[in-house]
Amino acid sequence: DPLSYCEYNGSVYFSNMTSFGWIPSDARTSRNVGVSAPEIQPALSVDSGSLLPGTYGVVITLANDRGEEGAASKFASIDLPSGGGIRLTGLPSYLGWDVYVYITSADGDVLRFATSFPAVFPTYVVADDAQGGDCETQFLAPLPPGHTVRWHNGRLFTARPGEINFSEAMRPHMYNPAHNVIPMSGDISFMESVGDGLYVGDSRGVWF
Repeated sequence: DPLSYCEYNGSVYFSNMTSFGWIPSDARTSRNVGVSAPEIQPALSVDSGSLLPGTYGVVITLANDRGEEGAASKFASIDLPSGGGIRLTGLPSYLGWDVYVYITSADGDVLRFATSFPAVFPTYVVADDAQGGDCETQFLAPLPPGHTVRWHNGRLFTARPGEINFSEAMRPHMYNPAHNVIPMSGDISFMESVGDGLYVGDSRGVWF
C-alpha cells in the first residue's frame, strides 16, 4: 500500500491502511506502534495475603522493553470473603517485558497500581493493598493505522476512509475508540499540520 510518514519528537512514524510503525530516535530498527491489551485473561483465585475482606476489581497491562505501557485487560473481579490475597494464573509471557497489576480497594471501583514483575511468571500473588496511581490505559487501544499519518500539538492523527483517529495527549501510541474519532463524510485525500491546527482535504473541499 502507499506509505505515509512524518516526524514526531525526533522519531519517524510510517503508516498505510494495513500497518503502522515507528523508528525511535535512538534506534535503527522499526517497531509496531502501541502495545495491545494482553491476549490472555488471567484466572483469579483466593490466596493468602493482607487484603481486607471484600470484592476486588483487577486488570493487568503489559509494558514493553522500552517501558511503554499498553492497553488494560478486561475488568475482572474476585470476592475475598475472609480477606487474603489474589492469585493470578495464566499470565502472558514476553521476554524482556513487564506485567503491571492494578486492583481496586475492597468493594471499591478505582483501579490503582499494585505491583509489577517480569513477564516470565505464569502465576503471581498480589498480597497487599494498591498504593500506586490510577490505571491510565483502561479503555484505550493502540492508535489504528491509516493512509495518512501526521502529528499536531502532542498527538498523532491517522486518516482512514470516512474518519480521522487521534491519540491521547502526550500518549501518541494510544487512543480511546469511544472518543478519539472525527467522522468525515467525504473521502480524505490529504491531512497537514500547521502551527495552530490541521488542514484536511476531502471530496467536498478543504477543512481546518
